[in-house]
Amino acid sequence: MLELFGAAVQVRVAGDEVLVKSAAAAARPRRPSIGGRRCRRPVDADDRAGRDAFGMKHLKDDELVPTLSTELGQELRAAVYARVNTALSPARMLSPLGNYFIARPAARAAAQRITERTDVPLDAAMILGITTDALHVWRADPMLNRVGEHAGQVSLDRISDITVAPGRSWQQVTIVLAEGEKIEVEGRGAAHALAAAYRERRAG
Repeated sequence: MLELFGAAVQVRVAGDEVLVKSAAAAARPRRPSIGGRRCRRPVDADDRAGRDAFGMKHLKDDELVPTLSTELGQELRAAVYARVNTALSPARMLSPLGNYFIARPAARAAAQRITERTDVPLDAAMILGITTDALHVWRADPMLNRVGEHAGQVSLDRISDITVAPGRSWQQVTIVLAEGEKIEVEGRGAAHALAAAYRERRAG
């Protein structure tokens, strides 16, 4: 039994997949079957909201802006999956277990240190989304395309620049704070859109 996102879970490895189930769900009696087919359980509020037992929602990269804009009640100009890199980050390539039990804890500890130093709410993996006046952060799991709770925001008045270095699937994103502090993370996919949205805001 482990703890993930503040809840007790059971973890089972099947091939190259890590299957995670909440302890409550694991203890729930199996639904009765009729003719070999299980009966559907009633749809609850979390299901209707598209979130699972951990409050996570499955969103692909191109679904981030419209879906999170609706939840936030503000228009996001850009939003990308991002992650914090550490010396242990290559463990992500070993297996899902290497990601969740080696790379992720190290990245979370590094993110907490950055947050303590800068007051920017980071996590090991997250969504960075930009509106006309703030950089918003959601907790996330890029490996499974899952988005969690809104972790906080930083006024764009505190940010003096956002740059993205060219890369392949992941690019280095540098956030420069007005007080001179630099925060370096990796952004997935169209991370350049984040920097472009910031420049458009400054130009406007």
